[in-house]
Order: sequence, then C-alpha cells, then structure tokens
Amino acid sequence: MAKSHSFLITQKTKIMKVLIHSQKLNKAGKIENFEGTTLQDLVNSSTSNGINVADLYNSDEVEVVVNPGNIVLRGLDSVLPQQDIKVFFTIKKNKAGMDPVDINKLGQEVKEIVKTAQKQSSAEQRLALKQVIENAVNSFFRVEPVVTATSVEEVDEELQALIEEGNNL
Repeated sequence: MAKSHSFLITQKTKIMKVLIHSQKLNKAGKIENFEGTTLQDLVNSSTSNGINVADLYNSDEVEVVVNPGNIVLRGLDSVLPQQDIKVFFTIKKNKAGMDPVDINKLGQEVKEIVKTAQKQSSAEQRLALKQVIENAVNSFFRVEPVVTATSVEEVDEELQALIEEGNNL
C-alpha cells in the first residue's frame, strides 16, 4: 500500500518596512517588521516613534494612498502590496473645510470690503491692502506671495482683478 501524505500549503506573509506620513498631524513614522496584508492590519499597528496608525485613519476625513503606484485604498479590507511601501494619510477636504456656498458668500463679502477700501484709501494704503489680500489668499492656498505692482495704476488694476476673482468664487 502506498503511503498518503498531506501537506498544508500556506501563503507566507512577507515582512515589510512601511513608512507612514500623516498630513493632518504633519508627522511621519516607520514600521520595520510589518507582517500584515490589509489596511486593517496596518491600522492596528504603531510606528517605531509611537504613532498609533488608528489615530490617523478616518474614512470620512482622509484618503489613504500607497506608493509605489499611487494606489488609493478604499476600505479596511484593501490589500496592501507585499513589498516595502510608503503610506500617505491625506486630508480629503480643503483646508478651511468650507462648502462651495460658504466660499461664494465669503468671496462676495471680501469683494465688498475691497471695493469700499479702494474708494476710501490712498495709493499707499491700496498697495498695503493688496499685499494683505495676496498674503491671505496665498496662505490659504499655500503658495509663495508674489508682489508685481510697481505703480499706483498697476495696484488699482490688480485690485480690480481681485474683485473680479471674487465674483468668480
């Protein structure tokens, strides 16, 4: 009689290095010996510098992107690539968390303030107002401020352009 042998075949989970970055907390961390296969496994982990990954994940507020490949994970059962990866927890909403109706209303209010200030101010005050507005807008969108106006006429033209941009919000 031939002997029968049974073998249990199991898929070996690769031990990976996972780098994690949270836009919300502006922190990064590393998991040296990660053995999980899903986002849920990752969420149940902590980084070597003490970041609890569960604190980073809220499906309503963040999007989870895995590199290489820029793969967006859609749920806790999403399967992770079996290689060293970088995982980015990025904020879904805009910085202010405003909806388009509120943005439009704010744009109209800013437009009226600029119109009033433009009528009641000197050239120097208009230049200062333009710089304050540019800095506020650039801060909101996180871009470096650029002041291009060198004359009163250019300042007035750029203030008018800002008013028109307010109309388009």
